[in-house]
Amino acid sequence: MRIEKAYKAWGSELTTEITPIEARLERFVDLSRDFLGSDMVNKKQSEELDMVLVYCEVETNDTDCRGNEPIYNGDSLVGLTTSGTWSHTTGKSVAFAYVSPELEQPGSVFEIEIMTERCRATVLNEAVVDPFNEKIKKFYRQNPEAGYRRLTYMMLDADIVAVSATTVWRVLSEAGLLKKW
Repeated sequence: MRIEKAYKAWGSELTTEITPIEARLERFVDLSRDFLGSDMVNKKQSEELDMVLVYCEVETNDTDCRGNEPIYNGDSLVGLTTSGTWSHTTGKSVAFAYVSPELEQPGSVFEIEIMTERCRATVLNEAVVDPFNEKIKKFYRQNPEAGYRRLTYMMLDADIVAVSATTVWRVLSEAGLLKKW
């Protein structure tokens, strides 16, 4: 479910070897202060990147990306997948991948080799399921008495994708609902 919502995961898309710049998480980093790793993050921000994280739809027949599948642009190896899944909600195969920066734009096309077969992949600009978290926001506006600890279970009951605590706080903040606590 996290991949349908384009949520990145520690150990897959996010690792100790990847900076927030490559993972396209710059908006969450306060570069005005020092922190462990700030020198590397600032260095990455000012240099040309070798790879960036993209979210893509994959045209597959009967198998999906699991992670570490090679990515080709023509005959050139240009990246690796980190994770993927079949979106039962949309009937599409989706994946995260690190690719060369020239393939980062939505609509860019490359091939992912899955079980010896090359499958066409297209970079997407947003999640395939509820990209603006409208279902979560609507649910919480309709249920303002719902406690934080019960929120995830209630979302599941309301046919909404399960999310992390960080996402819950972000969505509640955007909806202007945190001031009630």
